Amino acid sequence: MMDIEQNEMTTTTATPPTVDTHLDAFVRDLTVFDGLSKDSVAIYRRMVQEFFTWLAGNDGLRPVDQITHQDVESYLEWCYYPVPGVRRGNSNQTRRTKLIALHRYARFLRRQGLVPVNSDFTKDIPKPKLRRKFVQKFTSEEHQAFFRAIDPNKEKGLRDTVIFILAGFGGLRAGEIWRLRLEHIQDDGKLIDIQVPEDIAKQGGRGSSGRTVDLWALPSRDIRRYVAIRYRQGARPEDPLLVTYRNKRPGPLPLNDSMLDSIVKFYAARAGINKTKNSLHMFRATHASDCRSVQGYDTPAIAQRLGHASIATTDRYLPDRRRIHKIYPSFAAYYRWYEKVWSGAPKEEIKKASDEYEAYIQNITKE
Repeated sequence: MMDIEQNEMTTTTATPPTVDTHLDAFVRDLTVFDGLSKDSVAIYRRMVQEFFTWLAGNDGLRPVDQITHQDVESYLEWCYYPVPGVRRGNSNQTRRTKLIALHRYARFLRRQGLVPVNSDFTKDIPKPKLRRKFVQKFTSEEHQAFFRAIDPNKEKGLRDTVIFILAGFGGLRAGEIWRLRLEHIQDDGKLIDIQVPEDIAKQGGRGSSGRTVDLWALPSRDIRRYVAIRYRQGARPEDPLLVTYRNKRPGPLPLNDSMLDSIVKFYAARAGINKTKNSLHMFRATHASDCRSVQGYDTPAIAQRLGHASIATTDRYLPDRRRIHKIYPSFAAYYRWYEKVWSGAPKEEIKKASDEYEAYIQNITKE
């Protein structure tokens, strides 16, 4: 389960069973009616559970229809102040998310008829104010222009396509991307999942966590093509996924953060993207913002996909707080432009490499 704030300490772990809090039904409600991800649901449940544990610790545990506005305000105040050896004081972002969790819980209670329809113990409680230092991102048009500037029919171009897929469609950090090994590409023949182990995530950025990032069919196809080329070069599962090139051939030097940023700057110039700064990290920020338009991706779910230990960090990636007017059912639907980003078919050489990769996978499966 994802931590809300890194290194947060607490001695409250379970809600006393004296009162029926209907948490299992609350989880089903969030999953079925709100369509939230498993990680988001787990976080909201944990926050409501903490609230009832706090009530019990203050001799205030009571049935759900007796919770008051004052209870919630006192709980949020309690969350703010640190207690040595017990908990760190919550940031405004975390307290804001806890208030949202209780607001959802109050709505669930009304929807299930467990409290009167006009009962809302979170009503008119102001959300803690946030100070945001936003991470720059690319527009959708710029995002597409980067891909159009690549020639995916060349081996090096296909590698660069994979780099932009991992950053722009998966939200991976630069330090995670170049440390990936072939064994971290999980391929069932249709879709690819990218495994980011804990050790790689920790090297890729402070306050990071390991995770699995799923991709849809079209980017999976292009990563599969490059993986096929790597195996044809003689690479083994424990070898790096991405390699440098010299004179159009794989080079001996490993990639690093600086090289990845240089690749971004090269294609930015080719695509005519004129920004004061162009970096691979901006693809990660772009993907974080894009996630808001995909069903099931609220802030906690985006934090899990990006590998953030704190949702306060995630919020820096989400500067646009305007209402989202259209929610797409999947990443495939949102990024539909990727189907037509290039014209023409890949070279036969790449198709042959894909066939060899399929044969290789079959052979090692038999072993």
